[in-house]
Amino acid sequence: VPCLIMFLVSAQFVKISVDFWFKDQVETTVETALEVARGTYDNTGARLRSQAEFSLREIEARRYGWGGTSMDAVLDLKRREYSLPLMGVLDEELMERNWHAERVVGDSWQVAKSGIDWAQLNRSGYIFFPAKGTAEDFMFGILAVNGGDSGYLVLGEGMGEEFIAHPERVSAGADE
Repeated sequence: VPCLIMFLVSAQFVKISVDFWFKDQVETTVETALEVARGTYDNTGARLRSQAEFSLREIEARRYGWGGTSMDAVLDLKRREYSLPLMGVLDEELMERNWHAERVVGDSWQVAKSGIDWAQLNRSGYIFFPAKGTAEDFMFGILAVNGGDSGYLVLGEGMGEEFIAHPERVSAGADE
């Protein structure tokens, strides 16, 4: 009996020690992974904003009419220069104009567009958000031009497969 008690106490001590040591290591790793995902998310949103603002300044400097054919060439050139699968204009009625999008973006954009709070976008001037795609996920950035009165400049960047799902799985695993 004394050996059995000693064995049970020792086994419990080892289990608690290992659980405690691994718990801290796992928590730190999960927190770091989520910070990296947040950093990627924020950096991509900031980059899309910079690209949208720079493109808009170039269009304005050249005095191209908003939504005109001259502007169309600039948008297509900028989309290719920035290696984006989407760059285009929504008019004030949310109709796609000067739209340059790779086929893979289509469904993701339509679903994402339906969930946007346009009044909030008009107040803030810019939003960015991830959207699930069929082949890959995307990050969309939308710049309100003149508070949305002139329309919107929309940019989309491919983020690879399961960009949205990976952090969600890491976060869910941390809760277990």
